[in-house]
Amino acid sequence: FCDRLTAFHQPSTHRGTSAAQDARSMRNAVLTTWLRRPLRHCLRATAGFVRAAATDRAHAGALGEAVRKVPAVLAARRRLPDETERALRVLES
Repeated sequence: FCDRLTAFHQPSTHRGTSAAQDARSMRNAVLTTWLRRPLRHCLRATAGFVRAAATDRAHAGALGEAVRKVPAVLAARRRLPDETERALRVLES
């Protein structure tokens, strides 16, 4: 560890993301939703993930990974404070 060093990640501007990267991003977003958001948001995010998995192999694999993580995610679930959730809903609308 070097506290004087700061690293910055700069994704390529010349190439897009792969299907596997997109699937992992969706997996992470859904799991994060389950960690912090109300049930209706969780179900909506999960439904979109399942639809993507039905038509894309990378998303299907990521869905399998997500399912294996569900017990740990549910055990760690801590809803956002009401004030934060209200502010987030304003940003999303």
